[in-house]
Amino acid sequence: MTAKCVLQLCVWLAGLCVARPPSPTQGPAPAAQVSVLSHGLLHLLSGMEENGRYLERQGRQVGQELQRRARELSRLRRRARRVDRLWAGLKRELQVWAARGEGLQRGAAALQDLAGWDALEHRLARIQEIVQVLTVPGVAANTATPSRAPLNITLLQNVIEAQARRLADLTLEVMIQDGLMTQQDQRIAQLQMSDTREELQGIF
Repeated sequence: MTAKCVLQLCVWLAGLCVARPPSPTQGPAPAAQVSVLSHGLLHLLSGMEENGRYLERQGRQVGQELQRRARELSRLRRRARRVDRLWAGLKRELQVWAARGEGLQRGAAALQDLAGWDALEHRLARIQEIVQVLTVPGVAANTATPSRAPLNITLLQNVIEAQARRLADLTLEVMIQDGLMTQQDQRIAQLQMSDTREELQGIF
């Protein structure tokens, strides 16, 4: 718009110069020339004002777009931080689950060893033999010497103590796993609460 007005003004000035060449003896410029020149200057100023308003509007639009982009970038950064925290939490959770799996495997192996049919049948047979020796005098006289009774009692005590230790170890392992699960659930709940607060802050 400004270039158009400037071009019009130049054309008017050139026409005036061609129509009336300057003369040293000539008096003041005619009123018609002054009017044309003033009209051209008014058009030029009007075009410059319009161009200034247009540039101002463009500047406001660009500023608003930059602010919108900045807010979007800030939201993306917050989301990226949340994703990083979630990924770190998932890795910790995977490590915990791996530890749980190892503990469960050890517990299953202990249970399998403890509840093995062959070992259980053998222990029951030994316990039955000891009970018969201790409670039935005839069986004790026919199947064992008096010196065998203390040996069988000692064996029974050893078997019971071994089973008690295994059960205690298994119980402790289960308690540890339960504690780890509780801690992991608390961490996940805290992480979810933190993400919710950040999302609300981003909205408001």
